[in-house]
Amino acid sequence: MMLPKGPAAERIKDMFDTVKIGRKIAELRKSKNMTQFELADAMGVSFQAVSNWERGNSMPDISKLAELSEILGTTVDELLGKKNPVVEKIINNEKIDTAGVSRDEILEAAEISQPDRVRKMIEDDGIADIAPLLPFLDEAYIAELADKYYDGNEKGLVVLLPFLGNDKIDELMERSVTDGRDIVAFLPFASDEKVGDIARRYMKEGKGIEKFLPFLDENDIGKIAADAYERDGKKGLVKFLPFIGDDDVKKFADIEFGKDGIRGISMFLPFLDEDDVKKFAKKTLDRD
Repeated sequence: MMLPKGPAAERIKDMFDTVKIGRKIAELRKSKNMTQFELADAMGVSFQAVSNWERGNSMPDISKLAELSEILGTTVDELLGKKNPVVEKIINNEKIDTAGVSRDEILEAAEISQPDRVRKMIEDDGIADIAPLLPFLDEAYIAELADKYYDGNEKGLVVLLPFLGNDKIDELMERSVTDGRDIVAFLPFASDEKVGDIARRYMKEGKGIEKFLPFLDENDIGKIAADAYERDGKKGLVKFLPFIGDDDVKKFADIEFGKDGIRGISMFLPFLDEDDVKKFAKKTLDRD
């Protein structure tokens, strides 16, 4: 099992000294006068897998630990450098007594388990706190959980969002719109296209879109701001100015300057760059 990148990798390094385990595997292999190729063949894995184990770049999957320990003439506890009752239960295909193990022991086991076995921890072993296990579950199963949580477990659904793909998040967001539910939690994770589409629909229906603004791309904000300007004039732009692009700010400022001179662009000044402010000032002087 290759180590994940980012925080998950750091958690594995905190729980298991992968370099030390790798050195232990190499030491025991050499004591058996085995090459990496021979150990790989005996384990039914690739030579690269054994090489990565020994360099501390990856961990043997939990399903391989008992076999690896037997081949190397050691125990799983000695190989891992610690005793973990959850790992032991999984190896022996026994039900995990969640009341008798710690959260860290469950996480340690999840770190070196395939997604299907982590799923079994939830479904068969009754582990209720699934949030720490989400990085080790496959996306399809998390999508199943999202469908299950949509009705009746809103807090649980929010926890799943960082681990879902854009398509699933967009689907759930659309369902929430149809059902009249709050969609704020989806905005940081939904696709730009979906956020823009729903924001435009809200505008047409006269609904506020302030919550969308930090998540809209510049092109969408420009189009929506233009619609608001056409409908409500410059007062319709107030909420958009911190988010629209420099070119759009200048475009609206040019129009208002043509109507009412420097007084017409006072609301735009904090959002114009220094050169544009100087140009408007010069135009004012030239007019006078």
